[in-house]
Amino acid sequence: MGTTRLQGVGIVPTISNRKIKVGDRLVYNFGHIYEVVDVIKTTKASRLLQIRDEESGELYEKRFLNSGHWAVVDENNKFRKN
Repeated sequence: MGTTRLQGVGIVPTISNRKIKVGDRLVYNFGHIYEVVDVIKTTKASRLLQIRDEESGELYEKRFLNSGHWAVVDENNKFRKN
Protein backbone atom coordinates (compact mmCIF):
# COMPACT_ATOMS: atom_id res chain seq x y z
CA MET A 1 0.00 0.00 0.00
CA GLY A 2 1.30 3.42 -0.95
CA THR A 3 0.04 6.94 -1.42
CA THR A 4 -0.54 9.29 -4.33
CA ARG A 5 -1.65 12.88 -4.79
CA LEU A 6 -4.87 13.42 -6.70
CA GLN A 7 -5.61 16.87 -8.09
CA GLY A 8 -8.38 18.54 -6.13
CA VAL A 9 -8.30 15.82 -3.47
CA GLY A 10 -4.84 15.67 -1.92
CA ILE A 11 -2.69 12.79 -0.72
CA VAL A 12 -4.63 9.52 -0.47
CA PRO A 13 -3.78 5.83 0.11
CA THR A 14 -3.53 3.47 -2.87
CA ILE A 15 -3.77 -0.28 -3.49
CA SER A 16 -2.26 -2.49 -6.17
CA ASN A 17 -4.48 -2.96 -9.23
CA ARG A 18 -4.29 -6.71 -8.58
CA LYS A 19 -6.51 -6.20 -5.50
CA ILE A 20 -9.28 -4.37 -7.38
CA LYS A 21 -12.52 -6.37 -7.44
CA VAL A 22 -16.06 -5.99 -8.72
CA GLY A 23 -17.94 -3.38 -6.70
CA ASP A 24 -14.88 -1.28 -5.84
CA ARG A 25 -15.20 2.46 -6.43
CA LEU A 26 -12.09 3.92 -8.09
CA VAL A 27 -11.29 7.58 -7.41
CA TYR A 28 -9.49 9.84 -9.89
CA ASN A 29 -8.51 13.51 -9.98
CA PHE A 30 -11.03 16.00 -8.58
CA GLY A 31 -12.87 13.14 -6.82
CA HIS A 32 -14.34 11.64 -9.99
CA ILE A 33 -15.55 8.11 -9.19
CA TYR A 34 -16.01 4.99 -11.32
CA GLU A 35 -17.50 1.72 -10.07
CA VAL A 36 -15.94 -1.55 -11.23
CA VAL A 37 -18.71 -3.58 -12.87
CA ASP A 38 -16.66 -6.51 -14.21
CA VAL A 39 -13.10 -7.76 -14.47
CA ILE A 40 -13.01 -8.73 -18.15
CA LYS A 41 -9.50 -10.13 -18.42
CA THR A 42 -6.44 -10.51 -16.21
CA THR A 43 -3.02 -11.32 -17.65
CA LYS A 44 0.48 -11.30 -16.21
CA ALA A 45 1.04 -7.74 -17.48
CA SER A 46 -2.39 -6.06 -17.36
CA ARG A 47 -6.09 -6.04 -16.49
CA LEU A 48 -9.16 -4.99 -18.44
CA LEU A 49 -12.10 -3.67 -16.43
CA GLN A 50 -15.64 -2.68 -17.24
CA ILE A 51 -16.45 0.47 -15.27
CA ARG A 52 -19.43 2.78 -14.72
CA ASP A 53 -19.18 6.53 -14.24
CA GLU A 54 -21.05 7.20 -10.97
CA GLU A 55 -21.99 10.74 -11.97
CA SER A 56 -23.42 10.12 -15.45
CA GLY A 57 -24.15 6.40 -15.18
CA GLU A 58 -22.30 5.83 -18.48
CA LEU A 59 -20.80 2.37 -18.87
CA TYR A 60 -17.30 2.01 -20.30
CA GLU A 61 -16.38 -1.33 -21.77
CA LYS A 62 -12.72 -1.41 -20.79
CA ARG A 63 -10.20 0.26 -18.56
CA PHE A 64 -6.63 -0.92 -19.10
CA LEU A 65 -4.40 -1.15 -16.03
CA ASN A 66 -0.80 -2.31 -16.30
CA SER A 67 0.66 -4.51 -13.60
CA GLY A 68 2.52 -1.60 -11.95
CA HIS A 69 -0.59 0.58 -11.65
CA TRP A 70 -1.77 1.72 -8.21
CA ALA A 71 -5.35 2.82 -7.70
CA VAL A 72 -7.30 4.82 -5.13
CA VAL A 73 -10.35 2.92 -3.88
CA ASP A 74 -13.15 4.66 -1.98
CA GLU A 75 -13.76 2.11 0.78
CA ASN A 76 -15.78 4.19 3.24
CA ASN A 77 -17.67 6.50 0.83
CA LYS A 78 -15.25 9.27 1.78
CA PHE A 79 -15.42 10.74 -1.72
CA ARG A 80 -19.18 10.38 -2.30
CA LYS A 81 -20.75 13.60 -3.50
CA ASN A 82 -24.05 14.50 -1.85
